[in-house]
Amino acid sequence: MKNSWSPLLFILLGLLQGFLEWLPVSSSAQVMILSTLLGYRLVESFEIAFSLHLASGLAALSYLYFRKSECVFPRADLRGGLENPWIKIAVSVFISFVVAYPLHLLTKKVLEGISLDAAMGIIGVLLFITGLVMSRKNPRFKKNPSFSDLLIAGVCQGFSILPGISRSGITFSVLLLLGVEKTSALLWSYYIGIPVVLVAGLYNILEIESYIQPSYILTSGFAAFISGLASIGVMLEIAKKVEYSHLTISLGLLYVISSIALFIF
Repeated sequence: MKNSWSPLLFILLGLLQGFLEWLPVSSSAQVMILSTLLGYRLVESFEIAFSLHLASGLAALSYLYFRKSECVFPRADLRGGLENPWIKIAVSVFISFVVAYPLHLLTKKVLEGISLDAAMGIIGVLLFITGLVMSRKNPRFKKNPSFSDLLIAGVCQGFSILPGISRSGITFSVLLLLGVEKTSALLWSYYIGIPVVLVAGLYNILEIESYIQPSYILTSGFAAFISGLASIGVMLEIAKKVEYSHLTISLGLLYVISSIALFIF
């Protein structure tokens, strides 16, 4: 089926990735499952999904740069030791890579040997766990995360390489649990996430070059960038007001039920 794919289908994948990136539903899992249903192997779909993160990361970077007065983007000043915002971001991103890279290799090996129904079941369980974490509350709030807060968030972000664990959902929720004020937690989730999704996207683009036409990659990435840039502002505002944990838990349960149904029938 994949040989009959047209650029239109890649555009649809890009639009889906760009929009879902700002929802705590693991955009990579949704794109991966759709790619598999349309003819790609699970491991190929995994690489396709993460390749689109490059466009989403560029969209987030563009948004934060042009709206920096509203986003209170950290100034490029390296004073302040471990509590300097740029040092906190750098260390958090570094620890994310340390955790994510071996998990990335392990996930690809696992996906080589499992069926779609098993993958959907695993994704459902991980979405359910993410939703449970998001449902926890901490009544104590501080304006900005500390160095240790972002270190913990960076470790958790590394686990989002697993399809089914939402990067934005898990880092946002962990910062809330650590007592960071909601708007600040949301913005810092993007601060530490942008470098990670940019590198993950570029890495996987190099991986998929062998079996997808470059024009399809470019078309899909452009669609993801436009979709992400157009929706990020709205989704940031909605995320400040809406309780997303119920959505994530419900989606997780739906995946588990679908997995069981596929296995039986």
